[in-house]
Amino acid sequence: MANLESTKTIKSTNGRRKESPKVDLTAMVDLMFLLTTFFMLTTTLAESKAADVSKPIPADVNTPYPASEQ
Repeated sequence: MANLESTKTIKSTNGRRKESPKVDLTAMVDLMFLLTTFFMLTTTLAESKAADVSKPIPADVNTPYPASEQ
């Protein structure tokens, strides 16, 4: 478990001194780097593949004439 260390002594309004706790986050940061490294090394990068589409040949396409030329 994380160790709670007291850092400063704070004087409260009723005259008692209160110590503020400090949580050691070293283990959490270490775990974050470990998980980041794991996912970076285990992922596979692949190109996205698109479906094959049949394109019409330009000679087979009837192009309509503009209305002004009719």
